[in-house]
Amino acid sequence: MANQRDVRLLILVFLLLPLFSALHGELPSSVRSRRVIQRIRPVLEKSFSAADLNWGSPVFIRIFKEEKELEVWVKGMDRFFLFKTYPICDYGPGGLGPKAQ
Repeated sequence: MANQRDVRLLILVFLLLPLFSALHGELPSSVRSRRVIQRIRPVLEKSFSAADLNWGSPVFIRIFKEEKELEVWVKGMDRFFLFKTYPICDYGPGGLGPKAQ
């Protein structure tokens, strides 16, 4: 069974791969990332299908610091649909707002 951390990792990997590839010309690869992709991708593909969304569709992410949530929106036929909301970690020292160095 997939845990929340692995699902979040896989989502970030799939969202950031095109950017990384465009900047560096290659995709990151590790034993751990391959294992997570192999285990989690079928779960996500099934979730996409159940939501009537296509795997590989454009994705939009919104992060709400105060609410400690990450939203994943996936483009359907003509608009984006909220696919999933994930809890995110605490913001650490300093709380919300600009950070001073």
